Amino acid sequence: MLRLTNVSKVFGGITAVDNCSFEVGRSSITALIGPNGAGKSTIFQLITGVEALDKGVIELDGMSIVHLPVHKRAKRGISRTFQATRVFKNLTLRESFYLAVRNGDDGLGRMWETEHSEHRFEETLAEVGLEKTLHALGDELSYGQKKLFALAMAFLFPHTLLMLDEPVAGVNPVLREQIIHILLRRRAHTGDTVFIIEHDIEFIRNLADKVIVMDAGEVIAEGEPRDVLNDPRVIKSYLGEQV
Repeated sequence: MLRLTNVSKVFGGITAVDNCSFEVGRSSITALIGPNGAGKSTIFQLITGVEALDKGVIELDGMSIVHLPVHKRAKRGISRTFQATRVFKNLTLRESFYLAVRNGDDGLGRMWETEHSEHRFEETLAEVGLEKTLHALGDELSYGQKKLFALAMAFLFPHTLLMLDEPVAGVNPVLREQIIHILLRRRAHTGDTVFIIEHDIEFIRNLADKVIVMDAGEVIAEGEPRDVLNDPRVIKSYLGEQV
């Protein structure tokens, strides 16, 4: 599905990503973890095309996407949420969604207009438990509801790879479990491939099929959660700071 081979990125003489190689399998839920500054967000930026890599290859479904701009990568099926949830406080959820897609320069608004319907929009809000907030203003939503709306936004666009940037950061344990169930249920129904950056280790332990650990721009471990989270290198470089 997604393959990175010897990928590197340098910013002003500082190496953010150093010769990283890994794969995200089709219909898997893969987590990318590591301390702050490890290079996780840069990896997401390189995959989506926001930043250009300095070396290496990124392939989606066996084809290089290195030279594709952001909007063409989105059309190839990459859908992403962000750490900062984007909801307009004086608009309803429906209005926020339409404004976001129609004002974009990536053609996603046209994709929505031709491939989606009002029913699909309402159906997706219901999927994440927001069916009763369709006409609520953004300012009326709780932080957790905004997180759920970000998930709904990512679900709505046609995609083969769903990239989630800290989907449970700052949420309570009840909502964390709800998001786990949403993602597992969706994967079971649609076969979604999910790639997640997250610091919440219990969330990762209960959700991911595979964990990739970065530190100082390098991949230091990868594999099944029970193995990786007990790896002495991972405990020393990352998990030790959470204990």
